[in-house]
Amino acid sequence: MVQNVDSYFNRGLHQLRCAPRLIIPFLISSALFSMIGWVLMIAFILISLPILGTIAPVIEANQDTILEIVTSEEPDDTTKQQIEGLFNELSGPLQEYEYFITILTILLLILISLFFILSAWIQGGIIGYLWQGITTTINFDNFFYYANRCFFRILGLWTLICVATILAIAIPFFIFKVASFFNLFISVVLLVLLLLVFFILWLGCIILIFFSEEYIVIDDKGIIDAIKQSKELVIKNKGPVLFFSFLIFVVIIVYFIIDSILSLIAMTCNSDLSAFSSIISICIMTPWIHLSVVNFFLDRTKRTVRVMEYEFEIIKSVKKFILASPRILLDFIRKNIGYIIIALLFYGIGIAIGFYIGQLFSFFNNEALLFFSEMWEKGILIGPYNSMPLIDFIYYFSNNSMIGMDMGLGGLFLGIAPMTGAICNGFILGLVYGVLPVESAVLLETHGIIEYIALLICTAAGIRLGVRFLLGLGNINESIEETLKVVLASFLVFGIAAFIEAFITPVIFWLWL
Repeated sequence: MVQNVDSYFNRGLHQLRCAPRLIIPFLISSALFSMIGWVLMIAFILISLPILGTIAPVIEANQDTILEIVTSEEPDDTTKQQIEGLFNELSGPLQEYEYFITILTILLLILISLFFILSAWIQGGIIGYLWQGITTTINFDNFFYYANRCFFRILGLWTLICVATILAIAIPFFIFKVASFFNLFISVVLLVLLLLVFFILWLGCIILIFFSEEYIVIDDKGIIDAIKQSKELVIKNKGPVLFFSFLIFVVIIVYFIIDSILSLIAMTCNSDLSAFSSIISICIMTPWIHLSVVNFFLDRTKRTVRVMEYEFEIIKSVKKFILASPRILLDFIRKNIGYIIIALLFYGIGIAIGFYIGQLFSFFNNEALLFFSEMWEKGILIGPYNSMPLIDFIYYFSNNSMIGMDMGLGGLFLGIAPMTGAICNGFILGLVYGVLPVESAVLLETHGIIEYIALLICTAAGIRLGVRFLLGLGNINESIEETLKVVLASFLVFGIAAFIEAFITPVIFWLWL
């Protein structure tokens, strides 16, 4: 029996509450995004090492000028001349490393292509995993099976959409370029009209191929057949499909408005909620919309979905898991000392690189402290808290938890995500200790040691998962289950570190300052 369109959203939310494991593929997708960012960051750091070694002496020679520029509230003519002079001094050494931009651009294009390819692989796995999860059983083997089976077809479909999108934008501008030789006003009007027409056509095509991915994965169709079947299904259900698309648009807009309001409130308190928003998007919004689409497709193609009656008791389960977390972490450390040592090595590499770069600019240590002191004297830093501690706690906990999750589940990408993540996080730590005076850097240890212990455990869990996946050791479901347990158990440590960083570290820093 065909159901109402809004029922697919209700069913998707119910399925999430009954089976939270349905969000695992979306966490893997998040790990992919983080991995690409970490690889790019490491490449940027390594490529820029010669440049930093060249410009560091120039900056050191002009550190008084830089401090004056930074502390100036409104730059006057003298300050503007100083900025121009400093720019001229720095532009000379930078011109010797013009290859830097070229290499970075090529690398960026390679990483974007890699992200596009791996995202297509993940998308096939997501649809297959969700479909099997709500019709038969939740088994992560399904993710790999459908990801591998449908990868090239999903990639081909996406490539086709990208080409069509580029043409939809390029053709109007090409016509504008030709028409502008005759009459500029008419060509501008023509450009606007063509862009509008092509956008409407493009949007219509996107709606017609709305279920192409589902046909590729669930019905094992080829790209052309999937597009044809999707078109027939959409035309047959054009009203419900348009209303369903409208509801998705409304859900996204409402979420964006609520998120913007909360972010604005946090911003007025000198705080940030972006990491918390990312968790909501990855763990709730995106899986919910995907499940709603799969439910819509299954219902309109006359397929049954298994009834899920038992809803996951979040509060009770969280309490039980928190009590078990210390034991889980201690057991993991005791049984995986080798992986802990390997993780330490990658953190050591990052710390060494960061400390080296920090030492190049260590002449800024006193100026940095002077900068904070001047802000405090001007009343910018009044009292120990310059922001809302509770919001800061939410941000620190959310940010570190997502990094830990990305490192853990990112081990599926042959262990690259946890290794690059460890180097990047180690780099930040080494940079801080390389630039700031030792007595001030020690202040970070109030929460930093606890935070990095949790990150170290997540990194080791991710590397272990990568090794087991690469060598085919054990059952993949069990390996992911064990990794998730360790990462979720580390959230307790992240929570302690976030509490100290938000409520205690600012007090210590304020008293010290």
